[in-house]
Amino acid sequence: MPRYLGLDLHKHYVHGYWFRPGQKGTHCRFPNTPDGWQQFLPQVTADTWVAMEATGNAFHVYDWLVARAGQVAVAPPLLLKRLGSGRHTDRVDAERLAKMLALGTLPTVWVPPAEVRAIRALLQQADACTRTARA
Repeated sequence: MPRYLGLDLHKHYVHGYWFRPGQKGTHCRFPNTPDGWQQFLPQVTADTWVAMEATGNAFHVYDWLVARAGQVAVAPPLLLKRLGSGRHTDRVDAERLAKMLALGTLPTVWVPPAEVRAIRALLQQADACTRTARA
């Protein structure tokens, strides 16, 4: 039986929630730094299914996790906010992601292949250079 992990990504830290159906879940938090990820990633194994929101660095994190986890799902943040009620704290968001993944009700977004993301990054850089030259 897989174990489920919901990750709420932020610029400086990551809040996680580990969950197995029928058991009490546990929360964790670690720095969103290379060292923080290096210490955290060994806990992610082939029986881990991970859910996270699509944020600025989600696809980089996706690349790290997909090599280790059994499944990695990226969810659209706006749709998740509409599905829940009440306050959206890190704890609530991470727990909701893990439980929705376990129930099979997590909406997901398409994760472009690394090649497509590289082309997008080049186009964005070229656009930024053009805007700078015009200014």
